[in-house]
Amino acid sequence: MIYQLKYTNKTKAIQHLKKLGVIDSKENKKKGVKAVIHLPKFVDVKGTYDDEGEQLTAPTFLEGYHIDVVSVVEFDFEPYEIFPKNPKHKVA
Repeated sequence: MIYQLKYTNKTKAIQHLKKLGVIDSKENKKKGVKAVIHLPKFVDVKGTYDDEGEQLTAPTFLEGYHIDVVSVVEFDFEPYEIFPKNPKHKVA
């Protein structure tokens, strides 16, 4: 199973993953969890630049802290699990 998760920040994400038993107190993944992927900020709208590389408009980013969890163990990540229609990140 691949879970796509969105938290308000990294601290909340880590606390929740520990509480569910996805990771241990040292942030190592637990048995049955294949990967915990901390994703970078996703660009929502690209910035624009002139011919000399000077920024005309700043990029904007999607809100939140995103994590993908790959696991053979089922977890209930409510209310943090998301189901994007056009995911910015895909696990192969």
